[in-house]
Amino acid sequence: MVGLLLLTSAAFVVVGVATSVALRGYLLRRVDAAVLQAVNITGVRNLGPTQDGDDSGGRDGDGDQARLEAEEVARATRLWDLTVRLSGAGASVVIYRSDGDETAGPVDLLSTADVAALRAVPPDGVPQTVVLSRAGGFRMIAIELEDGTSVVGGDSLDDTDETLRRLVLIELAAFAAVLVLVAVSGLVLVRWSLRPLRRVTQTAVRVSSLPLAAGSVRLDERVPDADPHTEVGQVATAFNDMLEHVESSLHERERSQAQLRRFVADAGHELRTPLAAIRGYAELFRRAGSAHPEQAAASADRIESAAGRMGLLVEDLLLLARLDENRPLEVVPLDLAEILAEAITEARAAGREHVWHLDVPADPVDVRGDPLRLHQVVANLLGNARVHTPPGTPVTARVRVQGEHAVIEVVDDGPGIPADVLPRVTERFTRADSSRSRASGGSGLGLSIAKAIVLAHGGTMAIECPPGGGTAVRVRLLLVPPRTKLANH
Repeated sequence: MVGLLLLTSAAFVVVGVATSVALRGYLLRRVDAAVLQAVNITGVRNLGPTQDGDDSGGRDGDGDQARLEAEEVARATRLWDLTVRLSGAGASVVIYRSDGDETAGPVDLLSTADVAALRAVPPDGVPQTVVLSRAGGFRMIAIELEDGTSVVGGDSLDDTDETLRRLVLIELAAFAAVLVLVAVSGLVLVRWSLRPLRRVTQTAVRVSSLPLAAGSVRLDERVPDADPHTEVGQVATAFNDMLEHVESSLHERERSQAQLRRFVADAGHELRTPLAAIRGYAELFRRAGSAHPEQAAASADRIESAAGRMGLLVEDLLLLARLDENRPLEVVPLDLAEILAEAITEARAAGREHVWHLDVPADPVDVRGDPLRLHQVVANLLGNARVHTPPGTPVTARVRVQGEHAVIEVVDDGPGIPADVLPRVTERFTRADSSRSRASGGSGLGLSIAKAIVLAHGGTMAIECPPGGGTAVRVRLLLVPPRTKLANH
């Protein structure tokens, strides 16, 4: 508001000065026109003995000339506010009109400085402003007569100055009233328009008092009535969007922390089982010793099996950690048909009770990737189908081309994945059986490892379970461009 009032005041000053200057110029032009009109009417410029071309008048001619000059000066006096006739010795005649009366006599209205100022007016026919000490300001014009004297006359500037004074007073009063109106109405308008900003402030204060560091945070605070069509409303809308982002981030943090806690608990459980087996069989091996070599050998086998199981789990966890760190993979051109053929062969050997089908095109399906890791993806998908479907279930592995992508599909006709487990089936240590029984499956890392490997290759993995049963896992990878194929061949 202070800035607005300062700008308005500066604008008023500019307008007032421009108006006063323009009006003063207009009034001066009117006064000058009146002064010049008196000269044109009286014809004083043409007075003198040479007016009719006869210089031989003698004394009578000189007397007539003086009389004519006096008459013309008198005529000019009646048209001007002030007329002064200056001779070589000083101001000899003063004729001052006041309320229509003419006064002539000694120069009692002029000071020495006034006479000097009047003598300084050049006889060029151009009105000049002269300020007299006792009579005020005048627009004067000088006329030089034939006898060497001069007449200086003109109109007073009192009316002009009074008009300008009244204009200044009116402008000051009007400008002051407008400034007060602008200040009051502007303050009301600004306070009314900043109400949403005060609501933003109040909401921010309430949000700052919430325990955002707590485990579970519900962030329901929002700025009400945020109008996106105003600047302050846009700030409120942006603040609400930020609060929604913060709320979603807090929920994601809580979800990640819960997932981490579950991951640590599952990892601890998975590692505790082989460790307990190793501890128990090591104790049994120590007690059996050389007295029971068969029992000691069996304990050693069990210790080796538990250690191997624990080693596989640790390797899976390390692989996930490397993938989370975005470590570079070995990327070479490879044929997905060959990888599926190798993986289906291994699956047939591991699960002879299932029916395995392979569907690959005759032409190679080339992609760029890590052969070992992509083989692990297909092996994990086939192994997951084998473990979670009953014996005799058909399982099909196929690869096909869709546009610029290669699609790997592993489809089975099993019971499918429960609806409550499907959204988080690719999370780590996620299994349909919450008892963590080894009979119901592995450690719950197979699908999470497969998805992490696919994402590391810039692909996607989707899992679908139709209502009638069965499971379909689809992996999409980018094909190698034809030019790259030719260069590699």
